[in-house]
Amino acid sequence: MAESQEAKHSSQGPFFLWHGLTVWRAMKLFAMRPPVDASRWLKLALLPGMTVFNSAMNGMTSLVHGGGVRRTKVEQPPLFVLGFWRSGTTMLHNLLSTDPQFTFPNYYQCLFPKHFLLTENVMTGITGKLLPDTRPMDNLPVRWHMPQEDEVALCAVSLASYYLQVVFHDDREKYDRFLDMADCTDSERDAWKSALDDLIRTLTYKHHKPVVLKSPSHTYKIPHLLDLYPDARFVHIYRNPYAVFKSAVHLRRTMYEENGMARPNFGDLDEVLLQLYERGFHIYERDKQLIPPGRLVEVRYEEFEQDPLAGLEGIYGGLSLPGFDVLREKLLPQMEQLRRYRKNKFASDPERMQKVYTRLRAAFDKYGYPSPMDEAEEAAV
Repeated sequence: MAESQEAKHSSQGPFFLWHGLTVWRAMKLFAMRPPVDASRWLKLALLPGMTVFNSAMNGMTSLVHGGGVRRTKVEQPPLFVLGFWRSGTTMLHNLLSTDPQFTFPNYYQCLFPKHFLLTENVMTGITGKLLPDTRPMDNLPVRWHMPQEDEVALCAVSLASYYLQVVFHDDREKYDRFLDMADCTDSERDAWKSALDDLIRTLTYKHHKPVVLKSPSHTYKIPHLLDLYPDARFVHIYRNPYAVFKSAVHLRRTMYEENGMARPNFGDLDEVLLQLYERGFHIYERDKQLIPPGRLVEVRYEEFEQDPLAGLEGIYGGLSLPGFDVLREKLLPQMEQLRRYRKNKFASDPERMQKVYTRLRAAFDKYGYPSPMDEAEEAAV
């Protein structure tokens, strides 16, 4: 369906994840001693002013809207898109977010989660031209109003997030426990859950609609999501593990470059991502049993990419969601653009193929994908 191009890496522009911190959160982050050097001088130079701005706007927003947000009840359960990084979660999230019955956290709201109620309308107009046309790792467009991973917001608010990886790089002791939170302290776990609940309540207060969210790290946290929202719905999208692995390596390199405070130390990225995938696969297969019947649909990326409307119809039917006909009419004009989307293309080598297949054999077998070596041989014939 989509064309391919060589792996893309472009600038993220002047903003990075840490511009959403308050003064206090920035002090707490720097007390953890992240690597810092002059190569990121522009983004670091903007940081003090941004933290002061965020602290002031957070306080004003709390005065104006705090009571309303606290009184808001999330009566319509959220919908979570799950899946490993680069499995198609963004495409699926974007399409679901087109449905007018849902709301979603956008880029601005995730970067500035505690004051977007007060500042979004003004600041997006002032700063919109500073954003790049596309994401640094691929060709998806970047706009303040477009759907974004809520884990960006949770990281800025709680600092109890696996996304600390982009500033601590190969120092996994600083962030690895936040993936499934099994080894977190109660206060760390509560901080993350409180940040998620506050974000969903704030979006509900603003829009009065159920929220659809996407963060691949949520795939590791199903018990915590169900603890907060027992009636939540889930869609899990999976993709050929070798394609996911190659793209995830590129993503990790790009995110470290664009969101770190120093030149990145990648470490052994292949090994890190193989461990991450293995861990995610086993955790998801174990914990999905906790989801009540009729609340989970699993989607194969390659089939979904070929016919997104049929895939979405299956999701809506499987989750007993109304409104597919409305969504279909809104998406029909976008289908040609989806077909023209250019995906990254990555070089492969037999040794790496064998390594990935050996390590991730359980996922290849579970999801019904052949060995990448077999596919390479067929393509060469």
